Amino acid sequence: MSILDSIQAAEAKAEQAKVDAVKEVEALLEKTKKAAEAAGEALLQKAADEEKKLAKETTKKLADEEAKLLAHYEKEDKKIASLADSRIDIAISYIMKKVVSS
Repeated sequence: MSILDSIQAAEAKAEQAKVDAVKEVEALLEKTKKAAEAAGEALLQKAADEEKKLAKETTKKLADEEAKLLAHYEKEDKKIASLADSRIDIAISYIMKKVVSS
């Protein structure tokens, strides 16, 4: 084999190595892109799941607080009604005196 043939063979071998390297890089880029997309989708799904969990917890906390407030106000209403009932005789007596004295 002549020197020219050796140089041409080396150039062809180098060109093939370059083509192979480009193909390998493209394959790695595609693999990396798919892995990044999968990781992104997993992250989005995790965030959506966390959002649902937080919404459920918040709804439960709001319902619990609402129940506490309703119980508190019901207790206060009963106190006021009891106080009004205990003073009804005084109110009736006052009204009767005003009516009779008129």
